[in-house]
Amino acid sequence: MAWSLDYYNGRAVDINGKPIGTEYHEGDFVAERFEPDDLPVFESETEYLKRHRLFAVVEVGRLRANAFDLEVLPAPLWPT
Repeated sequence: MAWSLDYYNGRAVDINGKPIGTEYHEGDFVAERFEPDDLPVFESETEYLKRHRLFAVVEVGRLRANAFDLEVLPAPLWPT
């Protein structure tokens, strides 16, 4: 995420220090940081499929017990 913020705000450079993404300018891409105690939570893929009745009867019995748990954005994807 940090790289995206730099690139889409015109601050990124390549391995030689040459600017890249120069068509973008500061303020073109704005993102807010996540608070560690208030992370984004998403519906699991399994829950989505269940809600839309996209499971075959035989598939439901093969699911893990935690298959319907909410999913939290993993720490490495947090903006720094």
